[in-house]
Amino acid sequence: MSALNGDGKNGSSDGETIPRDEPVIGEVPGEILELAENLRQYVDRALKVELDYDAETLPVLDAYLKVVAGGVSDRPELEPLVARAAAAYFGEVVRRRIDGFWRLRPDPNDEWHVCSRRALLSLSPLGMVLDAIAKGTSPDGPSPELRLSPADQLLAEERLARFPPVPEDEYYLLSTRTEVIEVVYETLREQMKAEGRESVVFEAEDYDEE
Repeated sequence: MSALNGDGKNGSSDGETIPRDEPVIGEVPGEILELAENLRQYVDRALKVELDYDAETLPVLDAYLKVVAGGVSDRPELEPLVARAAAAYFGEVVRRRIDGFWRLRPDPNDEWHVCSRRALLSLSPLGMVLDAIAKGTSPDGPSPELRLSPADQLLAEERLARFPPVPEDEYYLLSTRTEVIEVVYETLREQMKAEGRESVVFEAEDYDEE
């Protein structure tokens, strides 16, 4: 399996709602913050562990999603609620690690993406969370793959090919996804430095063709 099928600045945490018709750069949208905080409460109640937006606690989120996956058949109405909350939390963890921003898209089924400022890299946190819950068995929903330019895609695949294969039981974990994202991000940054483009900053309009 290709791992692609799969530290930045902290944003504002005051809960101020950002207008939905404006790009979100450098701050956490109020909608995302509320969902992420809901997720923290869900996990605290279920597992008695407090998440703190640190990547080191993502295995706890993985454990929680396994619990959710086990109960979805009995209460399927819970999956969309938990998935959106988990996507907000997971996306915020990733955003802080790739110097990113939240970008609102016109797709009601996949509204929020995380985009990096320092490399042309974006992702759907919701796509990755749904993939983690379903373990790749559901064809519906947003794509869990990283979004890169064709040249960067090839570069990332070459870099990831040097790593040992990921065991199937770890492949869909959000903690594993985060490691992959960080490797790809660092690979793209190294390439930009080698090309003298280290200071380039990507903004919302650079992702408009998604």
